[in-house]
Amino acid sequence: MLMTLINRRMKIFIFSKSSWNVYNFRKNLIKKLINNKHKVYIIAKEDKNVKKIKKLGCKFININFENDSFNFLKDFMAFVKICLLIKNLKPDLFLNFNIKPVIIGSIICNLMNIKVVNTITGLGNSFLGSLFLKKIAIFLYKFAISDNNKIIFHNHEDKKIFIKEGISKSFNSFVVLGSGVDTSYFKFSKLSKKKNIFLFVGRLLWNKGVMQFIEVSNYFKDKESVLFYVLGECTDNIKNGITRNYLNNLKQKHNFKYFKFRGDIRPIIKKSTCVVSTSYREGASKVLLESASIGRPLISSNISGAKNIVFNNFNGYTFSLKNNLSLKNTIKKFLKLSFTKKQKMSKNSRFLAIHKFDEQRIINKYLEIIK
Repeated sequence: MLMTLINRRMKIFIFSKSSWNVYNFRKNLIKKLINNKHKVYIIAKEDKNVKKIKKLGCKFININFENDSFNFLKDFMAFVKICLLIKNLKPDLFLNFNIKPVIIGSIICNLMNIKVVNTITGLGNSFLGSLFLKKIAIFLYKFAISDNNKIIFHNHEDKKIFIKEGISKSFNSFVVLGSGVDTSYFKFSKLSKKKNIFLFVGRLLWNKGVMQFIEVSNYFKDKESVLFYVLGECTDNIKNGITRNYLNNLKQKHNFKYFKFRGDIRPIIKKSTCVVSTSYREGASKVLLESASIGRPLISSNISGAKNIVFNNFNGYTFSLKNNLSLKNTIKKFLKLSFTKKQKMSKNSRFLAIHKFDEQRIINKYLEIIK
């Protein structure tokens, strides 16, 4: 039986990049902490999810900063505001999620002697870009994170990279396989035999591989029973984003459909036959976990964040990263499967979700580390 975090009640600050991220990825962790009689404060950029966050029973503090870009004035103001909050509210524990909150939060907590646990949900664009950007990211992490900070990673490869680069040590580095999935919310749904619908869900960024998914769909344009769906937000204001203009030009393709991102992604996952992730780097893909819970076979690039979720011939297939031919051949291999085999993969995905990635299991592991 899991013990409470520690024997006394605490003030816990959760610092994340957005309210959306907090509600969708940390909701049940927050509930658990509140049930354990801790006071929880959320620090994040405000959006439409704030009301839902407050209903959980925690307090919300708006911080105006951009996680995907650098703005010295905004970042400095966020830094000062958090310092003042700590001085006034005197938290016992800081939980930082995502890149910028980990860096800013760690620096502040080390300066003000606050216990901190950082969660590296993924290494982000800086580790995918130029060597110069990677060096800057490593420098910032080294500057921010001390040996007293516990660090939780979503996969073993990211942990190895941090230790190799001297950012963290083996004694303060832990692995929890993602943020888990609410298997009672993402319930099993039977596959349809009518069509083969391949679904991409995610931010429409080049390094999420959406372009690769779209390009590969062209190979199957003559197959009426094979469709390709994309669910995500247009990102006109982000440098690496797919534009609305580009997506509008794709509407003429008969085997391709674009759906604007919605709060509840379950209906479109249920419509699909197979969920595809073409991401270049991922901590532990939430979309793959949710799709597995619904019982969808999975196809993913063979990145570290997918290796623990997608197992070849068991619940799907992996393909070579950034390799269109490999993805095309993997889709062809899936199409050749009998419906009985696809159903078996579907059930295997659900089995993995329940027995390996159920959110309560993940939360309990997380609490064991941070207590």
